[in-house]
Amino acid sequence: MPIDSTVTTSTTTTSTPIDSTVTSSTTTSSTPIDSTVTTSTPIDSTVTTSTPIDSTVTTTPPGLPDEIGGPPAPPPIVAPPSVLPPPPPPIVAPVTTTTTTTFPPPVLTTTTTQSPGRGHCPYSDTTRIVGGVPTQFGQMGFTVRLEVGPSGIQCGGALINNYYVLTAAHCFLSLSNPSVAITLGDRFIRPTDNTRYTASSLQVIVHEDYNRITMEHDIALVRLDRPVPYSGNLYPVCLAQTDPQPGSTAFASGWGHTTYQGTGSGQMMMVGLHVLSHQDCVRLDEEDDDFLLGVEETMLCTCTDNKDACQGDSGGPLVYVDLVAGKYELIGVISFGHQCALPGVPGVYSRVTEYTDWVTRNTAGTSVDLC
Repeated sequence: MPIDSTVTTSTTTTSTPIDSTVTSSTTTSSTPIDSTVTTSTPIDSTVTTSTPIDSTVTTTPPGLPDEIGGPPAPPPIVAPPSVLPPPPPPIVAPVTTTTTTTFPPPVLTTTTTQSPGRGHCPYSDTTRIVGGVPTQFGQMGFTVRLEVGPSGIQCGGALINNYYVLTAAHCFLSLSNPSVAITLGDRFIRPTDNTRYTASSLQVIVHEDYNRITMEHDIALVRLDRPVPYSGNLYPVCLAQTDPQPGSTAFASGWGHTTYQGTGSGQMMMVGLHVLSHQDCVRLDEEDDDFLLGVEETMLCTCTDNKDACQGDSGGPLVYVDLVAGKYELIGVISFGHQCALPGVPGVYSRVTEYTDWVTRNTAGTSVDLC
């Protein structure tokens, strides 16, 4: 008799374990699992196996001998439907899905050579960013656009967590308590990317030692009025703890002018720039007869002939791309320069590695990722 079959009579029942012997007035047999048991049962005895209530009885059809010999099996007795409960629902294990988002870094083919003489940057750019200057979806997704005050002065910034943007102090030069409109997650001035997000400033924190004459400590924080939801085109950048080697390529991004005193770009642009040593930056500064920048240790410089940040990019990010770790590292905040992209004239940035403690202290209660 199969383990899931049932024989029911009008009298009492006893349990017969698997492989036990069933005794009747005519036949004694040993019943393995899945075999058929046919017996002639006295009135005062029954044969029953332990079985689920909703199982089906398997017997030899009437009129045919049982496979172990004996009279034909009686027709099955099926319990009334009222005593058959519905089967329990299947148990489904929870499914955990992990999604990993990777952000496309700028693609480079870079060759650098030392420039021989005065009036040129020590590293000469001989290539371009592959695919053009406009950013692709997912590139530089931490770059944000600020419109400051009632006149909407344009600056850039870098999202460092879902509450704070790091930018330049000089963007708030003439405003004591400026209102700031922040646009994030969209590469275009006109709304285009469906990841666009807007916020307002809750607080502006300008570095307490900012000097508008020397431009030292040109760094500030903007606290947003609500947290930013991250997406494939909107995410924070970590703060570098070490500077890249001189000669490394870093990237500036923003919506600023594409030429000096020109017009801004309707789409976020990025440009590859060569990082200078502090000594090279001081030397180039001293060689510029028209404009003496005054480069401090808290500043970082880049210089690539015919490439630079420009008006409207102030406060925007300068990042180094760590291709091994697969992440952007914020190394500078766009600060100042002499016009834009003049040969041999560096662009100057606030050096982020000098301000990680200041940023951490002024963003207390939130988490800032250090590279």
